Amino acid sequence: MTKPSLPSGVSSRAFPVVAFPAVVESPVMRFRLRAQPQSPKGRRPSPRSQSSNHRMSLVNLRTSSDYQEAVTATEEIESPTLGFIRPSDFKTGSITLSTAIIKQNNTLIYLVTKQAERLSELGGEVERLKRAVEVLGKREVKPVDLEDSIESLTKRLDNLAISGKPSASNKKGQIYVFKDPHKIFKEEYEKQKKK
Repeated sequence: MTKPSLPSGVSSRAFPVVAFPAVVESPVMRFRLRAQPQSPKGRRPSPRSQSSNHRMSLVNLRTSSDYQEAVTATEEIESPTLGFIRPSDFKTGSITLSTAIIKQNNTLIYLVTKQAERLSELGGEVERLKRAVEVLGKREVKPVDLEDSIESLTKRLDNLAISGKPSASNKKGQIYVFKDPHKIFKEEYEKQKKK
C-alpha cells in the first residue's frame, strides 16, 4: 500500500493523514475522505458552525431526481442502498463499514456512468453542430449583380403611383401675378449693387 501524498504547498499540519486501506487505493473515493483542516490551536472547527449550510445542501441533494434515480437503480443489487451515511452508524451491526463503502461505490459508479452517457450525448450534439457549420460554410454565396438590382429597383419605381389628390394644380395657360417677375428681379439686382 502506498502512502497518500499531499498536494504541493499544503502542510501536513493542516490535513492530518488518515489511512483507510479500502478507500485510499480507490481513485474514486480518494477526494471524498479528506480529513477536516485543523484550526490554528490544533482543534477542529465545531461541527455546528459547518453543519447548518452542509445539511441544507445534503437535503437538496437527497431530494434531487438524479440522486433518487441512483439509489433506486442500485437497490436491485443489494438492499438497502446507502447514499449519504454517517460512518459512526456502521461500527457494529448487520452492515459493516466496508459493506457500506461498497454500496456507496455502486451508487457512485451508477452516477458516473449516467454522467458519461450525458457527456456522450453532448459530444454527439457538438459533432452535429460542427457538421452543420461546415455545410453552411461550404455553401456558395451568389455574388451580388448590381445591374440586375438597379434594373429591378427602376421597374419598381416606375410602377410606383401616388394615390389621392395632387397637391399642386397642373393647369396650362397664363399665370396672373401682382407684379412682373422681371421687374422684381431688376429691383433686387439694383439693391445688391448698391451695397
